[in-house]
Amino acid sequence: MDFNRIGFQLHQREITILLGQYHLRYLRRLAEAFDGDLELALILGEVANRNVSFALSETGVSCNDVDQQILRARENETLLPCSAMSVSLATGLPRETVRRKLNKLVTQGFLVKLRDRTFVTTTKPLEYFSEILTKVQLEDLLHTSRNISRVLDAQ
Repeated sequence: MDFNRIGFQLHQREITILLGQYHLRYLRRLAEAFDGDLELALILGEVANRNVSFALSETGVSCNDVDQQILRARENETLLPCSAMSVSLATGLPRETVRRKLNKLVTQGFLVKLRDRTFVTTTKPLEYFSEILTKVQLEDLLHTSRNISRVLDAQ
């Protein structure tokens, strides 16, 4: 979907402010969901995204019934696991910090540690965050998008 480039050039600063406000609200919600530990959120996001993206691309299935797809992928060992090193490289965080936080995510039930010291996601992140974060985030994103569209269309 293309956007009004002239409107963007005319209102770039307003759009920057709207996007900045949106991102700040998101970061506040994320910090609250993770008791202030944004690194924990980043690490879980990296592992879950790698695991689930790979599993869904391998099976070629849609995102319907994702919980069951994740469970099947874990049983079939088709989730792409992450090590502390791979997460460290992806996030830029020190490996030891990542290792400690991965273990904390295991304790909280968000990840499972495999025998080879790699990690895969459980279905808990989808269950936990769908209601408290995703729904509110989507409403905010759509509201922000409508506001940006109005600014883009204003000449």
